[in-house]
Amino acid sequence: IMLSGSGQDGVDELALIHDKGGITIVQNEETSIMFDKANKAIQRKAVTHVLPIQQIAPSLINLCKISPSFR
Repeated sequence: IMLSGSGQDGVDELALIHDKGGITIVQNEETSIMFDKANKAIQRKAVTHVLPIQQIAPSLINLCKISPSFR
C-alpha cells in the first residue's frame, strides 16, 4: 500500500511486489495531499488498485475474505 507522498522511495519496491503477482494499492489523487509517488507507481504499471483513502481498509478486509492466500 502506498499512500500520499513525493519522491521515488517505495516505487521500486511496489513494482517488485506487483511483478511477483502481489496485490498493490495506491491512494487516489483526489484524496492525496501529494500524488507524486502514487502517480509514479501508476505510470510504471505497478498498481493493482487505485482507491480513495476511505476505501483502502475495507478493500483489504474484502481481499482477506475472498482470498485465503492473501492472509
